[in-house]
Amino acid sequence: YMLSCSDWLPYLWSLNLLALAENVHTALAMWQAGMEEEAYQLLKGNFLDSLFMGLAPGNFHMSSALDAHRQEAQRDFGDPIGITARALMEGLFGVQPDLLRGMLTIRPGFPREWDQASLQHADLDFNWRREGPRDTYEVTSRLPKTVPLTLIVRARATSLPKVDGGGAGVSCSFDPDAVGAPALVIKLPAAPSWRVSVEWNGDAPAALPAHRVYSAGEALTLPAGVSLGQIDDPQQSLADGHVEAPGYHTVFANMHEADCRWSLPISFEVEADAPLPARAPAMGTHQRSEPLDLSRVLK
Repeated sequence: YMLSCSDWLPYLWSLNLLALAENVHTALAMWQAGMEEEAYQLLKGNFLDSLFMGLAPGNFHMSSALDAHRQEAQRDFGDPIGITARALMEGLFGVQPDLLRGMLTIRPGFPREWDQASLQHADLDFNWRREGPRDTYEVTSRLPKTVPLTLIVRARATSLPKVDGGGAGVSCSFDPDAVGAPALVIKLPAAPSWRVSVEWNGDAPAALPAHRVYSAGEALTLPAGVSLGQIDDPQQSLADGHVEAPGYHTVFANMHEADCRWSLPISFEVEADAPLPARAPAMGTHQRSEPLDLSRVLK
């Protein structure tokens, strides 16, 4: 699974490539936007294509073998190496140290079906495992200075969970500005290591609705329990609840369930009414067709 830089035709260098750097950069942007599932699928597809299925095992290529014109090119190309490391560390594992501000933030972006993950790095060890309703996080820091930890995790339920910081003072609350799914923010004091246990209870939050395609003028289908008054429409794509403007759009439902609030994106496409092609003019038998020299414009 990869994305082309664009669908521009005819082929033009750097506009149509299946490039590793652009793909993993897009994956990192998806994680930053709260689109964990899409981000992981894109990163995984590019890892398979470059590191496992390419001409050189473990290679970070410039372009994919699937590229129709350029094919696979370059060995350990400079463009994707740095951004791939960022996508893996800052996106999938969510490790974001900021020692200038004296803080460490970890916001994992794991796929929903995972139940464990671990990372061993020169500066930090991270371990997570899920057992029933309990999530356990263990972090050991070897950063140059000791800083507080902010752990931000995707909420599995809409009720505030029981959080145990292993004797350390801990505060937790739902992020009211979360997008995509509710997020729990856990703050722990400065220490060389932390162990956090989160015991979830209550109902699961509303899931993201599936992407849909509409014709102009159709009524937008809203998730169960969501009214039109809860909808923010920054693109002004709706008129009285009906889709209007052709193209791809996203509106946001302001959700409030139990103890948490978040914005639920509802993405859809509106197909434009394509006009019928003009009828070709009739040519009588008495008319004669003549060739036209286009060599000056078709060089």
